[in-house]
Amino acid sequence: MIDLFPSYADLAKASLMLIALSLILERGLSVVFEYRWYAKYFTGKGLKTPIAFALAWAICASYSFDIVQILFVKAHSTIAGTFLTAAVAAGGSKVAISLFQGVLGLSNLAQTERHHAIISQAQAKTKQAEADKAESEARIVEAQARVKAVMQKTEN
Repeated sequence: MIDLFPSYADLAKASLMLIALSLILERGLSVVFEYRWYAKYFTGKGLKTPIAFALAWAICASYSFDIVQILFVKAHSTIAGTFLTAAVAAGGSKVAISLFQGVLGLSNLAQTERHHAIISQAQAKTKQAEADKAESEARIVEAQARVKAVMQKTEN
């Protein structure tokens, strides 16, 4: 029987491993893909994804790293699970992080904090604008009163 509830520790560990693998692939392959020789002969040929996937597959298969097996607490890794794990790893760290924020129910703390900071800044600007408006209206009323006073003096 398959236990559909892996421990959060196992899931977190697997998630971090997948993110780490994605980062290693991303940075390691950037050396190749940004190399002048590669750029000169292979840019635009559509080789980056197959190369990244092949390397990710080789690593995942060598170490029997199967995120699906971990999710479903299965005794052994499967070809399909290893394939999906390699595909996510080859997709890059952003994909891996996004996927497991959803699976673990975690939000991106930095993004949430940035969102709150933007809201706070907008609220502060709104309050400042309201204060500036009130000050401007008070100056207008004051100026109107002076104009009225001057007009009354000139009438007399």
